[in-house]
Amino acid sequence: MNDFLAGKVAKVKCRIIHTSGDVRWIESHANPIYKNGEFLKVIGSLTDITEEKISEEILRRSDKLHVIGEMASGVAHEIRNPLTTIKGFMQIIRPKIQEKHYVDTVLTEIERINQIVSEFMALAKPYAANFSPRNVMEMIRDTVNLLQPQLAMNSVQVSLSEETGEAPLVYCEENQIKQVFINIIKNAMEAMPDGGPISISVQRSGRYISIRISDQGRGYREPFAG
Repeated sequence: MNDFLAGKVAKVKCRIIHTSGDVRWIESHANPIYKNGEFLKVIGSLTDITEEKISEEILRRSDKLHVIGEMASGVAHEIRNPLTTIKGFMQIIRPKIQEKHYVDTVLTEIERINQIVSEFMALAKPYAANFSPRNVMEMIRDTVNLLQPQLAMNSVQVSLSEETGEAPLVYCEENQIKQVFINIIKNAMEAMPDGGPISISVQRSGRYISIRISDQGRGYREPFAG
């Protein structure tokens, strides 16, 4: 308003609701016209800048994800370094221990932690989209293995059933699909604060694959008034 009163072009960005119900971003320019010091009229324009705003938001999120990815990758490396040392020492002392199955159990668990860290790094690392045929069951199993420590800590058990006959392949970006599985399974876990079962079923329907993830949480309830 101060720019407008000073005879300058006033620029305003705002959101409006389109007749379709969509929210759009609009940039308006209002240019006051004076003659001999007397205000005559306003010449203005409205420009839809929704796509520009969406692009800016995507860029901001991309920058944040890049920083988070670098931090996550650094944490994963810090976890892997001591694991490598522990694994090396366990392999050295194994011949000297009579109860070798204890050492074998420790080495197996170390290998499993390494696998989880590898999956974590794959999800955290920024990458270019790489679409290829992937096995749905393998992607689900990898995701469950990645979340296994958190599942165990929250007393959550995951069961997986397949009714597709043969290993179902889908053309996808593997890490993005795994991220979807992680989000849904974590939501299911949070819906059961006292623990419980999560069932995952995979079915084929013609040329489509149906993946159903079910929990025993209470779900959303309308607040009781009375």
